[in-house]
Amino acid sequence: MSLSAHGITLSLPNAWDGRIYGRPRLVANPAESSLLPGFDGTELGRLATLHAANFPLSGAEGEFAAEATMRMPAAGAFVALVEYQPDDRLVPGEGLFASRDIPRALAPEDFRPETLMVPRGDQVGLQRFFTAAVRPFCLYAVVGSRRAAARGAAAISDVLGSLVIV
Repeated sequence: MSLSAHGITLSLPNAWDGRIYGRPRLVANPAESSLLPGFDGTELGRLATLHAANFPLSGAEGEFAAEATMRMPAAGAFVALVEYQPDDRLVPGEGLFASRDIPRALAPEDFRPETLMVPRGDQVGLQRFFTAAVRPFCLYAVVGSRRAAARGAAAISDVLGSLVIV
């Protein structure tokens, strides 16, 4: 299966599930009614979020997939790619987002329990922050168990090998 939306293209192996969706990209601009509570701004395009897994996704995962990782199998592999909103404090290509390399080759030892957004059982994960095409991203990946880290890292690396960001 091939996914393409919001400037992201990715190929998924058979039996993988995935989707790319957009969230509002907001720009500061006084407005009569705010799109978000406490934000007086207007929408200008979309910020991309990609979810892919070797198990079925519900579509209700949330940005970093707390719902999906809660029910993932021990041999499960999940990846989220979340685009961040640049502003005067988050500058693409600087600080946390200084790397210009899209993470592609992940090693089993890159996956650790302390990098999980929500620690669960024997799960392990990783986070990588980077800038691609002047767009800041976080790659968040989770493997269902430490025993499956080698297989999960290889599967996620294969998927990331097809990732194109424009």
